[in-house]
Amino acid sequence: MSQLSFQWISGRVFWSAVNNAIGYKVTLTGEGVNKTETLDSTATMYQVSETVSGQYTVSVIAKGNNVNFRDSEARSLDISYTYFTPLLPQLTMSEVFIDASTKVVRWAKVSDAIGYDLRITSGNTTVATADKDSPLIFQSPSNPDEMNYIFTQTPTENSTYSIRITALADTENHRDSNERSVTIAFNFLTAPEVSTNYKSGDTIEYTWAKIANAAGYKVTFTAQGKSLDEILVAPYDSNGVTLTETETNVVLTIRGLGNGIINGTVTAVPAPPTQSPILMDSAPADMPEKTIIPAATPLAAPANLRIGDEYLIWDAVTNAAGYFVKIGENGTPINTGTTTQHLVGNLAPPETYSFYVMAIGDEITGLDSAWASIEHTVSFYESGIGTDDDPFIITTAAELTSFANYINSGNTYEGVYFELGGNIDLDGVAWTPIGSGEEVYFNGTFNGAGHIISNFSITGTSITKNPGTTYAGLFGYNMGTIKNLGVTSFTINVPPSGSASIITVGAFVVGGLTGYNGGTVSACFTDSATINVTAGATGNPGNTWHCYAGGLVGQNVGDISNSYSLATVIAQAYYRAISGGLVGVNQSSATITNSYARAANRVEARNMDGGTNRQAIAGGLVGTGGGLVENCFAGASIVAFNGGSSTAGNIASLGGLFGIDTNFESINNFRLLPQGFTRTLGTSTTYIATNSAGTTVAPAHHEGEEFYTDTLGWSTGIWRIIDRTTPYPTLAIFA
Repeated sequence: MSQLSFQWISGRVFWSAVNNAIGYKVTLTGEGVNKTETLDSTATMYQVSETVSGQYTVSVIAKGNNVNFRDSEARSLDISYTYFTPLLPQLTMSEVFIDASTKVVRWAKVSDAIGYDLRITSGNTTVATADKDSPLIFQSPSNPDEMNYIFTQTPTENSTYSIRITALADTENHRDSNERSVTIAFNFLTAPEVSTNYKSGDTIEYTWAKIANAAGYKVTFTAQGKSLDEILVAPYDSNGVTLTETETNVVLTIRGLGNGIINGTVTAVPAPPTQSPILMDSAPADMPEKTIIPAATPLAAPANLRIGDEYLIWDAVTNAAGYFVKIGENGTPINTGTTTQHLVGNLAPPETYSFYVMAIGDEITGLDSAWASIEHTVSFYESGIGTDDDPFIITTAAELTSFANYINSGNTYEGVYFELGGNIDLDGVAWTPIGSGEEVYFNGTFNGAGHIISNFSITGTSITKNPGTTYAGLFGYNMGTIKNLGVTSFTINVPPSGSASIITVGAFVVGGLTGYNGGTVSACFTDSATINVTAGATGNPGNTWHCYAGGLVGQNVGDISNSYSLATVIAQAYYRAISGGLVGVNQSSATITNSYARAANRVEARNMDGGTNRQAIAGGLVGTGGGLVENCFAGASIVAFNGGSSTAGNIASLGGLFGIDTNFESINNFRLLPQGFTRTLGTSTTYIATNSAGTTVAPAHHEGEEFYTDTLGWSTGIWRIIDRTTPYPTLAIFA
């Protein structure tokens, strides 16, 4: 037994643990007391808890199992014990755990503890301590109710450690807790014994017996300046190294690492610790030195690939017998000889090309190199990569034409972003609309950025005629987003041509910005423009051609917001003619909000046929259809002319907002006075007319800012509202 020690304040007697003891017998005598207690083998402390102060003697005997060991001699200590009244309650420590994989010691946080006393022992030796002020004891970062200590001691071979923890009290309200402990053991794997076998000119085998419980082997070696330090688990193949494994042996084959001496070590590596005892790496075993004869190694891959003056260029590779070049990963290799450039010519945009170059070896001084590669993007546009943060920038009429041609060849640009870098004048250009129908359309984002496209013209010879419907405008068919764009000073003029009309298809859908909108249009306008189109042929009253025309959009299936049109709109057909100052036909699923139309001349729908069931429908804002229209207004002279008789189901209908308004969800919309209405059906003045949609507003009420900001709820951050001399708002981004 070791010497005993006494702590007067707590009344505790301490001793060191005795190896192989199965417990301890403690005897307390003095002041009329003579009692004995038996403690278990983990105890190293006895608490004196008598209620009488005085002189006492404490004797401790380590108990043997009476088979291999007898009881020890008694160790005694005379103490002066002071009884504190009343006996303070004792703190309670819960069980202590250690995580084998992380070596983190864990225990539940003890309420009212001012800290913890921690001791680590190995046998009878204390190897580490931590008191209540030690930063090594800390609250768990993931659990505020748990305390942690990280076991950082470097274990010795086949060692066991006891970690003992006591919760410390403030001595005024509580007593220290009893000691709690946890044990962790470490076992080391057996080091391998490595033998060597020289197989051939460039191959060496190293062999060792398979180590029990090893998950793999760490091999460290050098040869001719090359090194490898990896955890190798069979099978493994890298840099000319192969590791194979049988039931009894592990074989490491080294080949082609250069002319020189192999030096290295092998260490057995266990699996990540999941249990106690924890397995540790074995000691490293030396690999016997051997010299190998060099084998040919791959040449260095060509470097510094670049495109210049229609050539692919690269730096020369030492000992290269020539070079292979290919375009695309699966392209056919082309032998360029010893030259370090290859003609690629003018690359067609828009496309990203991948070029590959390989150095050819002679298999004596070197083998073929790996392929080196470079990507090269060819664009129509001066700058940008087509993302939201870095859109393609269109600055010239030629770039805009290339943009249109690429879409019209069947590419939708889905998810690609474009932005105007300035105003673009298309003077003299016979414009082909961007997109022609359900198979050919735009589906990206086109941001005008407050710029204007002007002076384009569309005639019967510059549009694509589809077998069912033809779409025309700056854009013909939009399924994407168009925003912050002005379109001005343009003409769309498609007249009939005798009995063989230019438009001899089922329908013609035209708008200044886009014929068809299935996407989003916002903050756009048309101005100083005339749309005058005819669907059908003169002298052929049996035709059933339709014409839908709008100052901004011909047919809207998507969303329009914060936009306007000042264009003159004239739609003529030999069956059904529909025109609207902003939109020709608005489908039931579409929306128009915070927008207006104020045709500089008129909005007109003319049916040129004398047959039956013919229609001429004109609206100041929308011709016909349905859907939501909210916070909008219109003001224009409106004409509806039907060449048929007044009794054969023919219609000449018009309205200040809607030509026919029965299917719209109309919210807070207005008709601005003065408006002129001209309706004609045949040779009489009989007609069907609807001009009541929207609230009528006289000039005195709509020529001030209050009408737009208060009545319509428009934002001055989007709209620029000047004064009564220029009563109609413009978009702030164009100011």
